[in-house]
Amino acid sequence: MQNSAALKQAPSVAHDLARYDRRSRVKEVVRATQAPQKAAVKAAPKSRMRVSPVAVALFLAAMLLLFLIVYSYMQISVFNVEASALQAELKVLDNEEKELQKKLDSHIDFATIEAQAVQELGLVKLDSSQIIGIDLSGEDHGEVLGEETLWDSVRGFFASAAASVRSIVD
Repeated sequence: MQNSAALKQAPSVAHDLARYDRRSRVKEVVRATQAPQKAAVKAAPKSRMRVSPVAVALFLAAMLLLFLIVYSYMQISVFNVEASALQAELKVLDNEEKELQKKLDSHIDFATIEAQAVQELGLVKLDSSQIIGIDLSGEDHGEVLGEETLWDSVRGFFASAAASVRSIVD
């Protein structure tokens, strides 16, 4: 027991370190700062942010324009595919036309046609003296040969009327 009494009277080597422990103080400060923040977070939904009808209209217009642009590019793509198909078909038809023209040219016999024209139709081949060349490289112009006035027209009318009357009387 003497030990316990001596311990009580003797200065203690063990110190109360709780007064140096700042953890509880930090917890109190954190709680104090979080409480107003939680209140501010809860207060935020009360003041809802309103969206302007003009902003909504502009957004919808932008979406419409975006849709129209995408749609027009799709149409262009479809037209390009159709144009490519038509060009391929045109090439095939051009080749077919060339083949048919070759067949037609191989069936034409100019000697037979000339003989038929001479024998059945009585046509004669032209001589070089019968062929006249016309030079159209010069400048074109027109010329009025007999210009009539109003007086000439009236006089001609009465002259033809008088001739008709004379032929009836005679």
